[in-house]
Amino acid sequence: MPQYLYHGSSLNIDELKESLLAEISDCRRRHLDRIIDPSVGVSIFDQETIRAARRYVAGDPSVMPNGMSPTDYLQGLGTEVGMHASQFAEQVIFDSESAWQHAYDAEKGFLACKFAIQTSMDGNALMDMVHEYTESCEEY
Repeated sequence: MPQYLYHGSSLNIDELKESLLAEISDCRRRHLDRIIDPSVGVSIFDQETIRAARRYVAGDPSVMPNGMSPTDYLQGLGTEVGMHASQFAEQVIFDSESAWQHAYDAEKGFLACKFAIQTSMDGNALMDMVHEYTESCEEY
């Protein structure tokens, strides 16, 4: 049975697959944790804030369920971070779309790697694929 050198250890294909699954799972978790960490610059906003931002950008002045107009609601939140309603609306929309796209990309890559690990017997190709996935997760 062939042996594969992986992180300094000589592993058979089953051990390699187990190690690769652990690596992609850990990478996925770290990537998703960064997406929702406000300190990296992207925030996840609640649905009411996202709806207010979308209404504001669309010019919809209708009163929201909280009794405020989108402008008043966003101006209040934006003031806390030094932004006008328009700036805050743009930031909310950008961050929300960016975060969801990154989460989708992380999941898509994870599932592709997991499927390949479960079905392939080419250890070198699997290591290359996992390396590419972990590199893409670290780029964010």
